[in-house]
Amino acid sequence: MGAAAVFASGMKSIGLTGALVDAMKGSQSIAMVSAAIGPWLMAIVCGSGNAAALAFNEVITPHAADFGMTVVQLGAVAQVAAGLGRTISPVAGGVIVIASIAGVNPIDICKRTFIPVCVALVVFTIGMYFF
Repeated sequence: MGAAAVFASGMKSIGLTGALVDAMKGSQSIAMVSAAIGPWLMAIVCGSGNAAALAFNEVITPHAADFGMTVVQLGAVAQVAAGLGRTISPVAGGVIVIASIAGVNPIDICKRTFIPVCVALVVFTIGMYFF
């Protein structure tokens, strides 16, 4: 959780949080896409779904009503998106362990799971917002 707090503080200090909130307030579509893509990309880069989701949910999700959404919608999409991002991160601990057990490169696992993860992200995001 420390990494998430540092990341969230960094986002605030460089003004990224304010810029994201303002952009998301301007368009509900941007907010919907940002809740899925932001934590997903952060998890891929850092290898931790928890840090990415906690950082997003700490900084952005409290503003859900400003974007025309509920905290549950925004928070759930961010949490699942971060978890899916972690599964295709070559620096995620689980991917590294499985790759070593299987005797393959972590990048190969990530390549193989990329398309199913993207499909899952799109389906879950649509389901959370529209059904």
